[in-house]
Amino acid sequence: MSTTKELLHDLANLLTVAESALGVGEVADAVSSVSRATHLLREWRRSQSKAGQTITVAELVSLSTPDSDAGLEVQVNTRVASEVLAFEVRVLPGAPELITRNVVYNAVTAKASRLVLEVSTFNGCVVLTYADNGVGMDHTTLCRIGMLQSGPGQEVHGLGTRIIHRNVFDMGANAHWRSILNIGTEVSIQYPATRKTT
Repeated sequence: MSTTKELLHDLANLLTVAESALGVGEVADAVSSVSRATHLLREWRRSQSKAGQTITVAELVSLSTPDSDAGLEVQVNTRVASEVLAFEVRVLPGAPELITRNVVYNAVTAKASRLVLEVSTFNGCVVLTYADNGVGMDHTTLCRIGMLQSGPGQEVHGLGTRIIHRNVFDMGANAHWRSILNIGTEVSIQYPATRKTT
């Protein structure tokens, strides 16, 4: 299963590179086909997962913690009461890992050496905030690429960001990006959480 996810991630990367290498006219049909295929895969994924799966916040944190094999120093700060770790969130199978892989990819691309995952709560949500110390972006760049707030109907550019946005949107969660030039970038993902029912 994880090999399939990795292959799909690599395929998306290759398609993006091919799109930039070829002329617009040559790519238009391919992009349309890929778009249709992506839509069909997304619908299949939704039908397979139905409403997703319910996991505890502790499991979500475990699935969302980056591996240290990407050359980044990884730190996890949990700023929630221990009982919150037993709360439940709904996720699509594989989505937390895919989001994390793309956050790491974005951090490495931004020449970060450190990535901090902070776990907190806000308005009935568990919030996972990833902060890197990469090159960051100025406000104009951040606005231009559409990363200030992701939500239904918003265009988000950048492959890693697109993958994060799509997975967050598909789960009914919310994501927000902040960045400061020469300081780093952070993305906060809010997962609606409920008390575990036994």
